[in-house]
Amino acid sequence: MLTYLNNDKSNANSPQGVNVNFGRELLELHTLGIDEAGNQIYAESDVRGAALAMSGWSIQNNRSNADYTDFVFRDNFHQTAAVSILNGAWSSGATTGKATGESLLDFLASHPSTARHIAYKICRRFVADSPPAGLVASTAQVFLDNQTQLVPTLRHVFSSPEFAASEGQKLRRPIEGLVAALRALEAQLPDDPVGRSATQLRTRLMQQGHEPWAWEQPNGFPDRAGHWLTADGLLNRWNVSARLARNAESAGAGGDQIVVGYGSFRPAAANLGELITKLGQRFGLGQLPSASVAAIATAIRANPSDAVNASFTDDRLADIIGLLLAHPLFQTR
Repeated sequence: MLTYLNNDKSNANSPQGVNVNFGRELLELHTLGIDEAGNQIYAESDVRGAALAMSGWSIQNNRSNADYTDFVFRDNFHQTAAVSILNGAWSSGATTGKATGESLLDFLASHPSTARHIAYKICRRFVADSPPAGLVASTAQVFLDNQTQLVPTLRHVFSSPEFAASEGQKLRRPIEGLVAALRALEAQLPDDPVGRSATQLRTRLMQQGHEPWAWEQPNGFPDRAGHWLTADGLLNRWNVSARLARNAESAGAGGDQIVVGYGSFRPAAANLGELITKLGQRFGLGQLPSASVAAIATAIRANPSDAVNASFTDDRLADIIGLLLAHPLFQTR
């Protein structure tokens, strides 16, 4: 972030003055935040004050040095005059140099607005896109009561009735959906993280806008269903499910393949409807509605009452598996 938001080159004593990018995101994204209604407790003057307090925080940018990219504090870049934010709720006081920034970070980390902001994001991540206000408030209090420690904060959320009742409320983002599908299929993957198969999977994520480390903004990938539930996004999800189910994501030969074996996906079943139901249960979909079972059977030009016998090919089994992985129940967690 120091590099991405230009703080590594922010020189408060230069003719250009301090760069406020890092100070702005420190307040807006990482600590105090802006609530869902667009309210914030800080002003533009506080953004500049934070940038001044953090001036001098940089990295070693000499490529010939062994510690290239390590953190370094540049005293000659640092603002030495007194700084305050939030109408004097924090001021640099007698601190100097790097300690000024550390003092500001300690203040911001323990601020009630930071607690609410962090609590909201945690509850949104693990409970619902619009999390219950009561859970957000109690989580924020636990965050403060435990001196900003995340383990007790997370334990509070995971022990809550709201979390227990949250199944199916969060859409799996593309990388979660891909990993869930690979696990459900018990897929065998090559070990090479830069091999052809790994590259193929990254390409699928790129097509869905979720390639790791590829989000250009400092706020991270969106954590709301609305961003991902587009026509193109859904089509890409379904295509990935179908390709995995059909062993069609194997990108190469010589062992560099993603392999799904169908032998374990043939549970004993009196008819097609029972087979679909059992596979749905295996993939974590619970008791599939009869309408879903009928729709999947229709999609493969069959009836739920059809017998499952030796003529039932792996291709037809793959079609069922692909449809189950594309089912809305599999796309949520």
